[in-house]
Amino acid sequence: MQLQYSGRRAFVLSLAAMLLLVLCQTCALAADVVETFTGYLVDKSCAAMIKNDHLDPTKRLKDHTKACSLEPSCCEAGYAVYSGGKWIDLDANGSALAQKVIRASKKDKGHMCKIVGSFKRNEFHATSVSEVN
Repeated sequence: MQLQYSGRRAFVLSLAAMLLLVLCQTCALAADVVETFTGYLVDKSCAAMIKNDHLDPTKRLKDHTKACSLEPSCCEAGYAVYSGGKWIDLDANGSALAQKVIRASKKDKGHMCKIVGSFKRNEFHATSVSEVN
């Protein structure tokens, strides 16, 4: 009788281990889903102030200047994108890409961009940032 119980227990533990492995692989795949967003690019310092005024941010984002986004205190904070009513914080690499886009832009304000990448934790890991007109 003991042998039969031991065999069942081993089977249940093996089955549980396989299910856990499948679940972990599924979670890893879901974390790497590539997404694309288009929205206004702004430094995180100014994004925090815009969020706190509880008004529609679109007007302020259209008027946000290139000079402000490139000020040392602003660009050191990193960048975010406002898209579809949501704020998306870029990781360090995405922020570096965003800064290059702003520097190269011919526009003085209202930087609209497209970001491509995936979410990891609460940051967007951008693989590309490009300006759109």
